[in-house]
Amino acid sequence: GGSTRYAKLLALHDWLTENNIYNTNNAASTQATISHSPISALVREERTGANSLNPVCEGYARAFKMVCDKLEIPCVLVSGRATSNGSSEDHMWNYVQMEDGKWYAVDVTWDDPAFPGNSSLNSGGEDHTYFLVGSNTAVRGSTTFSNNHIASGSGFVSGRQSTFAYPALSATAY
Repeated sequence: GGSTRYAKLLALHDWLTENNIYNTNNAASTQATISHSPISALVREERTGANSLNPVCEGYARAFKMVCDKLEIPCVLVSGRATSNGSSEDHMWNYVQMEDGKWYAVDVTWDDPAFPGNSSLNSGGEDHTYFLVGSNTAVRGSTTFSNNHIASGSGFVSGRQSTFAYPALSATAY
């Protein structure tokens, strides 16, 4: 039923992908700040056009974690580098702990692809490729999750640069 951890996470994931479109704009400073916050993915505002407040990866990941926290589902933000089509960029995604005690990766951003010229929230490209995957899960052809998502193990905690260890990711998908 809808009360299982899996069902709750699936409903959250699908709500985020169906009610948002990735922010491809280099927005002005206020908009850029909002697009990195959970508000950008959770509050319904104008979602299209140059003045949109749509989320970037950090907005999606922080929104996913905020709701998981409310649902008392263990979840962490993961920052690092993601590689797609030969290019690498800074990225943020989540690890979530399931009832089996293992941690699985969720990348809501990459499950909600933006298509040039398509400004509709529900682009038709939403999928579950990056939902509760393991480090050895094949996500693009023979590419595994751990090969295109490299966690940095460093970041800012309470405004200070620090190094930390992420939970060990399950080798296999949930």
